Amino acid sequence: MTRWMLLLVSLPLNAQILFNQSGYLSGDHLVAKAAPDSKVVLLDQQERPATILVADAEGWLKPERKVSPGWYKLEGSDGDLFPIGAAGQEQTLELLVRAYLYQHAGRALLDGATGYRRPAGHGNDAILARGDTFHREGQYVEVRGGWYDAGDYGKYLATTTITAARLLDAARQLAPSRPELAEAMLEEALIGLDWLPKMQRPDGAFYRKVGGARWPELVPPHLDRQPRYLYGISTPDSAKAVAVLAMAARQLSDRDPQRAKRYLETAQKGWQWLRAIPRQHIDWRTSDDGGSGPYIFNRWDQQPSLNHDRDDRFWAAVELYLATGEKMLLPHIRAKLPGSLMLFEWKDPSLMGALHLLEADVDSLLSQQLSIRLLARCRQLAEQARDNPYRVANRRFIWGSNKMVAEQGIMLAHCHALEPNSGFLELAWNQWHYLVGLNPLGQSYITGVGHKPVKNLHHIWGRSAGIVPPGMMVGGPNGDSQAGIAPKGLGMESYVDDARDYSVNEFAIDYNAAAIGLVSLLLAMDEDSR
Repeated sequence: MTRWMLLLVSLPLNAQILFNQSGYLSGDHLVAKAAPDSKVVLLDQQERPATILVADAEGWLKPERKVSPGWYKLEGSDGDLFPIGAAGQEQTLELLVRAYLYQHAGRALLDGATGYRRPAGHGNDAILARGDTFHREGQYVEVRGGWYDAGDYGKYLATTTITAARLLDAARQLAPSRPELAEAMLEEALIGLDWLPKMQRPDGAFYRKVGGARWPELVPPHLDRQPRYLYGISTPDSAKAVAVLAMAARQLSDRDPQRAKRYLETAQKGWQWLRAIPRQHIDWRTSDDGGSGPYIFNRWDQQPSLNHDRDDRFWAAVELYLATGEKMLLPHIRAKLPGSLMLFEWKDPSLMGALHLLEADVDSLLSQQLSIRLLARCRQLAEQARDNPYRVANRRFIWGSNKMVAEQGIMLAHCHALEPNSGFLELAWNQWHYLVGLNPLGQSYITGVGHKPVKNLHHIWGRSAGIVPPGMMVGGPNGDSQAGIAPKGLGMESYVDDARDYSVNEFAIDYNAAAIGLVSLLLAMDEDSR
C-alpha cells in the first residue's frame, strides 16, 4: 500500500465527499467537504495522485498544492471525473442558456444537439379574459411567442422581465472575455424582450400573464388545446417591463439601433401610463389563477414589497434615466430609493437599479447611500454563510430557494468590487458550489450537470415526451413542501427528486437566469480565467 493510500484511513468508510460536480475554475478554487480532519487523495485522469486534500475541523477540504487544469477524481468519492479549468464552467453556462430553447412558446423545436423535437404550440394566444377600454371580453389579442415560464405553459410579465434583465447583464459582463457566450445570452434575451411589447395595451399599461383556465394535462404544447387567456394589467408588471426594455435599449443602441428605438418608445409609453396611476393597481380576480400562477401577494408570497410598487417604479426610473439622461427622472429615483437592498426577483427588482446606478455613478450622494446599504446587506449575508455548515447565506428554504442562493451569490460578488478583502468573492463561489453538489444531499440541482443531477424533473412537456431536458435548475429545498411529497421543515434537506413534486423539482426561467447571472459574474471577475 502506497503512502498516498495510507492517508485515506483517516476518512471513515461511510463518509460522503461533497464537491462542485460541474468542476472548478482553477486549482485555487478547489474546495470540497468530508469528515472533519480527514485527508483525501486527488487523482488525475490516469488515476495518479495529484495532491492531497486536507480537511479542517469543520470538514472543509483544501489541496496541499495547486493543480493544473485537467480532469480529476476524489479518491473514495462516488463521483465521476470532474474538470478543473474554465471550460467546465463555460459548458455549464452553455447548458443553462440552451435550456431556454425548450421554453420557446409558439415555436417548433428541432434541437440538433439532443435530437429532441416537437411542433409549435399555442399559436392562438390569446383571448382577453375580460373587457377593458380597448378590447371586449373574449376578443383575440396577438401575444404569441415569449417563454413558457416553468414546467407548464404559462407566460408571465413578472418572470420574463427578471429573466431578460439577468441575461442582458450576464451578456454585458461576459462580452469582453467570452463574446460567443455573451452573444448566445443576448440572442436568448431577445425572445422575451420581443414578446413584451405585444403585452402592452394602447394606453401604455402591460397585461400580466397568459395561461389557460385550468392547468395543462400531461401533453406537449401543441396538444394543449384549451383556450388561452390574457389576464389583467398591473402597475408592478408594467414598471418591470419599462425597466428591462429601457435597459435593453441602452445595451442594444449600437448593435441594433432600430430595435433599441422600438424598445425605448415602448418603455416611455409605459412610463407615461405609470405616472397617471400613482399607486399600485392590479386588475385581478380569483378566477385568474385557475391554470396559472398568481405572481402577486398570496398565501405563499407575502413579502412586504408585494403590497406596493415603489421598488418596481424605482427600477423603471433608473433604467429610463440611464437610457435617456432625462433629469426629470432623478426626483422619482430619489423618492423611491430603497431603504435596504434585497435580492433581485419579481417580488422586488430594485437591486438591479441600485447596481446600475452605482456603476454609472451619476450622483455621488446616491452612490454613497447605495454603497452603504449594499455592503450592510452583504455583511449580513456573509455572517449567515459563515454560520452555515455548507457556507450557504440563505436561511429561508422556501419555494425557489435555489434562485435565492444564486441571487445572494450575485450580491456577494458585487460587494467584492466594493470591498475586495472582505472574503465576499469566496463566499459567492460557495453559493455556486452548493447548487451543483456541495450540499447535504450531494445533489446537483441542474439537469445534466454532474454525477448526481436532477433526473425526475417536474416539466409537462419533458414528462410527456419521456425526456429530461438538460441545463434546467430546479427550485430546490422547500420546507413548506406544498406538493406534500418532499419532507417538510428540514431546511436544506426538504427536497426529493420526484417529478410529481412541483414545489421542489420544477424548473423556471428566472431560476436559470439567476444561475447564469452568478456564474457569468464569477467568470468575469476572475482574471485567471480569461
